Amino acid sequence: MVDKSIARRLLLFILLLLLGSLQYKLWMAEGCVFDIWNRSNQLAAIKAYNQALKDENLSIEMRINELKYGGPDGVEERARTDFGMIKQGETFYQIINETNDGY
Repeated sequence: MVDKSIARRLLLFILLLLLGSLQYKLWMAEGCVFDIWNRSNQLAAIKAYNQALKDENLSIEMRINELKYGGPDGVEERARTDFGMIKQGETFYQIINETNDGY
């Protein structure tokens, strides 16, 4: 009777060690749940950053195509908006909104 009790305790101890080892690997070791969660968050941030870069590249490509194929009107528009250029003989008016902030 004593041998069966010791064998059961030994078996229980071995099973608990095995369970503890598996739990350690699941929660603490390399590639654990926390690592996967962190890498998932990093991947989402990288995807968002890549999408922002793609949008910026598309915008730049559209501006290039506008300048390439838009003819002189596209170049003129760009010169007016980016560099504040005006045509010869035009009069430039600047409208300043006054605020009541005292500035």
